[in-house]
Amino acid sequence: MTLDGLIDKMESLQGQMNAFARVSLEERRDDVLTLQREQLFSGTDRNGQDIRPYYSEDLKSRGGYFNTPQGAQRYAQWKAGLTYPSGASRNADAPNLYINGRFHSEIGVEFSDDSMLIKGDTAYAVQIMGKYEAAFGLSETSMEKLKPLLTEKIVELMKSYIYG
Repeated sequence: MTLDGLIDKMESLQGQMNAFARVSLEERRDDVLTLQREQLFSGTDRNGQDIRPYYSEDLKSRGGYFNTPQGAQRYAQWKAGLTYPSGASRNADAPNLYINGRFHSEIGVEFSDDSMLIKGDTAYAVQIMGKYEAAFGLSETSMEKLKPLLTEKIVELMKSYIYG
């Protein structure tokens, strides 16, 4: 390759970065879903905040699930005593959307040209995701764990693009 050819490739590289990032993410689909599940186990949303509504806020009088504040408290205490696959700790009042693993197994990830969407793969999952919409998507902390894995593939793709 000539020096001019190399310069042309380097200048056009920027236009390829979204495609490289997408390929890298698609190859790490399982890692993305694992990180999403770990984030859910810890009761945190895509902004790193507790998943809401809290059990104590999810009352039928407000259109929620629990009949009474005491029922919500008993449920939160019961959930706090369970052991989860990830060993995550969380605010006991923050949902982690896990009882038997069904919901966690029914989430997937979809990629488009410029985005990644955590989605429900079944009607059951879609219903839960509608209530807890902000819970889905990787937080900054989760993305930091993913970056080294993505970077490795992106560098490989850049080298292949430049040098053929």
